[in-house]
Amino acid sequence: MKGDEPLTLAQIKKSPKLAQPAKAVRLSDLVSKKEKAELGKGSAPKKKRPYNSVDAYIAEMIARFGYEVYEKWRTKEISGDKMAKLMAAERARDRQKIYNLEAIIVSAIAGANRGNKHGKPPQTLKMAYKILNEEQRLAEGRGR
Repeated sequence: MKGDEPLTLAQIKKSPKLAQPAKAVRLSDLVSKKEKAELGKGSAPKKKRPYNSVDAYIAEMIARFGYEVYEKWRTKEISGDKMAKLMAAERARDRQKIYNLEAIIVSAIAGANRGNKHGKPPQTLKMAYKILNEEQRLAEGRGR
């Protein structure tokens, strides 16, 4: 091969390196056991949530009832049990808004699902009815 000529595919195929079987190189081939252990420690750092469940509860309280109600809850003018009941009632009221839409979707899906060879409804339809019934209970405020 001359210095000025560009490589061709035929020349590359004839290369002695291609004749050798490829060897997989792993991390253990390049670093010591101690270094490998150190690399393994930092590979999956635990992510810390930027807020906790109390922060979420307070944010929902402020969003639903306003800051004044939060202040009354914080100063114990409104008890924790009373606030929990009010939050559950508001959540149930929100669920009532979407329950009818969910019922329409499930009924539309039910028409498209056919029974299997034994005439039984498919499991997806059974699960959809189960979810819909659960949503209805929650929308009525009966809980889980």
